[in-house]
Amino acid sequence: MTILAVEIRRFDPQTASDAEWRALNALNNILEAEAFPDDPPEKLESTIKYVRDIPAYVDSRRWHAWQGDEIVGRGLFSVWSPNDNRHIADFWIGVRPDMRRQGIARRLLAPIVAAAEQEQRRLLVTWNNDRVPASDSFLQRLGAHMGLETHTNQLLIADVDHDQLRAWQERAKERAPEFHLGFWEGAHPEELIPAMIEARKGMNLAPIGSIEWEDHITTPEELREQDAARARRGIIRWTMYVREGDSGPIAGYTEVFWDPQYPERLWQEETTVLPPYRNRGLGRWIKAAMLEKVIRERPQIRYVRTGNADSNAPMLKINYDLGYKPYMAERVWQVETTQVRAYAGPGAA
Repeated sequence: MTILAVEIRRFDPQTASDAEWRALNALNNILEAEAFPDDPPEKLESTIKYVRDIPAYVDSRRWHAWQGDEIVGRGLFSVWSPNDNRHIADFWIGVRPDMRRQGIARRLLAPIVAAAEQEQRRLLVTWNNDRVPASDSFLQRLGAHMGLETHTNQLLIADVDHDQLRAWQERAKERAPEFHLGFWEGAHPEELIPAMIEARKGMNLAPIGSIEWEDHITTPEELREQDAARARRGIIRWTMYVREGDSGPIAGYTEVFWDPQYPERLWQEETTVLPPYRNRGLGRWIKAAMLEKVIRERPQIRYVRTGNADSNAPMLKINYDLGYKPYMAERVWQVETTQVRAYAGPGAA
């Protein structure tokens, strides 16, 4: 069999042809099937929306490895905020299983490290999972340091203890009678944006291991851009929060995201309670109230997934008590840009 040469090309989501999108969708489905073997294939429409509809403040660049009319590898470079963490950029590389160990990942690193140097990013951060053991070897050869161990945890709706959900909510109301729940669907209400910016600072307290992330302070513009990007993708966001009285600070919140194209799956994203309000059952209250609402109003959902640092004992306690179980182990790595340059080669660009 003749092996065709592999060509690395920059991908432009705004000008990509139908054939390019189909090739990317095909590769995505091969790689995602390794990580999430229980999930349905990603629809072509979802691939296009996910790649195109990102917030304006995100600088995202993509390169693909082509063999004939197929994409056999993908590389992504992203800078998420112009206001902080200006020493870091994120990157991801994925190569089709049958094309691994042929130098494709190294070649995809070349434009990524060039972008990091252009943006003066000292560190590159990436994630991998235990479903693709070869990625550990690649990152170790690269000289990367594994700085944080995490898991995707999964809750089967059929396993939920409904009596426990009610008990958690009643108990919290007894312990914190001056607090009440609030809820919205979709974009942040303008009048709540200042309070939510303060509440989101609680996420900076989540464990980060030895990864050199700085605290991130969300801006109103970022919230609006995030909301607009998700709306363009057709993703529905629910937010449940708890606050003192009718107008006091937001003490904590939780949010979930649902894509109607994949009706059986729900992603549980950020949950936090600010330090002055902890140890009153507020975290259990908002999580239980949200889950009860999901079960009542979205009966098509069969399972919920969330990501947690293995060292985040308080949140893991809540999630495991709810019935979440480990689904996939993941790790966060960081590497000096100079080490990536040495690995990719001095002339690589």
